[in-house]
Amino acid sequence: PAAPLKAFDVVSPVTGKPIQILSGRYGPYVTDGTTHFSVPKDVEPQEVTAEQAVQWLAEVGFGLMFSTFL
Repeated sequence: PAAPLKAFDVVSPVTGKPIQILSGRYGPYVTDGTTHFSVPKDVEPQEVTAEQAVQWLAEVGFGLMFSTFL
């Protein structure tokens, strides 16, 4: 696997795993290995803050968990 574009010293609120930004087929994305969030096209991956990464993964992860109860 390719080296991450950026790694953070925080863990995902969804899985408790480390968060990093990887380069994917459709562009860079934030991941904890289970939950993924595409970095917006107008944002440079190196400019993403740990807080943004955590928030994005939380929105996706908790949204998925909530939808399973519907």
